[in-house]
Amino acid sequence: MLDSTESGSSLDIASGFDALPYEVVLAIIHYLPLIDQVTVQRVSRRFSQVSNDSMLWRKISLEPFRSIVDDTTLGILGRTRFASIDPEIGAGRLMDLDLSGCKITDWGVIAISERCQRLRSLNLQWLDEITDLACDALARHCKELSSLNLKWCTNVSDKGIQHLARSLRQLETLVLCCNPSLTDDALEYLAGGLTRWSLRRLRLSLCDSITADGLRNLEQMPRLTYVDVALCTSVSADSIDSLTDLGILVDHEGT
Repeated sequence: MLDSTESGSSLDIASGFDALPYEVVLAIIHYLPLIDQVTVQRVSRRFSQVSNDSMLWRKISLEPFRSIVDDTTLGILGRTRFASIDPEIGAGRLMDLDLSGCKITDWGVIAISERCQRLRSLNLQWLDEITDLACDALARHCKELSSLNLKWCTNVSDKGIQHLARSLRQLETLVLCCNPSLTDDALEYLAGGLTRWSLRRLRLSLCDSITADGLRNLEQMPRLTYVDVALCTSVSADSIDSLTDLGILVDHEGT
């Protein structure tokens, strides 16, 4: 049991911390690991208030917890941590989310897209259970996406890319590497949709079904500056030269 001196000292420390400006406490919590940011809200009412600040929940990586994060976990986070506590914001506060390697299916992506419509960057790498349904949900709800990583999402087909191309007018970076299901049609959709005017960086390495005919569609995209076709065995040197002549940097050796 604490004596009066120890008790007074503890109260002084607590009072001193409570006296810190809101911005200072926010900065301290910002540097804590994600799991500690969630836990610290139980310390006091003030910690709970600060730990719910939107700034802390704009950029989140769940990749370190990939072995335990599934659709159910993501749904809970979408309703609590990621969704806005301010009714005026409505579309959710999360802007940058990394789910690479998590145990997520279409239903997890659908849930997060409905609650986090302000997403700017989304990493779904290694989510080999998601399909075109996930792409459709993102296209319908996350109109502000500027970066999307679908590397190794091998169940996403040309149809899924069509959904994205029709709706994502702000998409600048798209990663489609390591998906043998994608064909030249995917590139035709990108060049014929809203993404024609926005896309700057496109990664297609190890997409074996992409050919020279598909690459020619990219010549119609005026803002495109970088294309990765490393290990795309059906792409010809002439099609690469055509893009290079337009000032597009083409990586065809995986450098």
